[in-house]
Amino acid sequence: MRLGDIAEVRRGFTTGANEFFYLDDEAIRQWGIEPEFLKPVIKSPRECRSILIKPEDLRYKIFMCHRDKSELQGSAALEYIRWGEARGYHQRPSCRGRQRWWEARLEVGNAVFVKEANDSSGVFFNPIGLPVDCRLYVAQLSFEQLIYLNSAIACLLFEIFNRAGLGEGARSLMVSDYNAVPCLLTRGESSDFEKVFSSVYNKEPRKLLKPPDPDRRALDEVVFEVLGLTAGEREAVYEAVINLVRARLEKARSV
Repeated sequence: MRLGDIAEVRRGFTTGANEFFYLDDEAIRQWGIEPEFLKPVIKSPRECRSILIKPEDLRYKIFMCHRDKSELQGSAALEYIRWGEARGYHQRPSCRGRQRWWEARLEVGNAVFVKEANDSSGVFFNPIGLPVDCRLYVAQLSFEQLIYLNSAIACLLFEIFNRAGLGEGARSLMVSDYNAVPCLLTRGESSDFEKVFSSVYNKEPRKLLKPPDPDRRALDEVVFEVLGLTAGEREAVYEAVINLVRARLEKARSV
């Protein structure tokens, strides 16, 4: 079944004023904003060093305040909001339509998808529901679907649904493309899924031009088994992924 018929893939949120909403450690120290108004945010796929997204790997925190100004008297958060208004952030199109312009509309989910990729592939696990920037996509998926979308079968489908023509040969999938990708419905043994996931979620995204390591091959075997693929068909999946990725990258270099 189409992934979009199971769980909607959506764009992350648009702040309308990244300069205001995203703060690094230096800016946080400078303003002294209260910790209750700050939360780690997934801003770039480059920050996702492993399949499991870890707050300590994220560079920025997002300013998250759901209170009116009258409730913020004497706070650093109120001073920061006033500073933003002095610079006109509240007049920006994405901000001025909000009841509180400083209140970002968040998109969260336990799965994070990248828009563009080169020679790697991964659907990231976001178990604590950290907010996700609009440069990435988000969905709420079952545990088995997360495993499937990190398998070699999903890598193959992502290449097939790729939008060609990006600079340097990058693979690009829009929200509608991800929603159209066929997704596995039949479940394997839950213990198998749990075992293979625990062995790969601390690893970096899969390198598509390299043979899978033993842990990722074990993950693939669970999915292959559900699909009933023969030994030859399983090796053909790996070969097809490598050939498609190599052709995509070589085509870009030849232009």
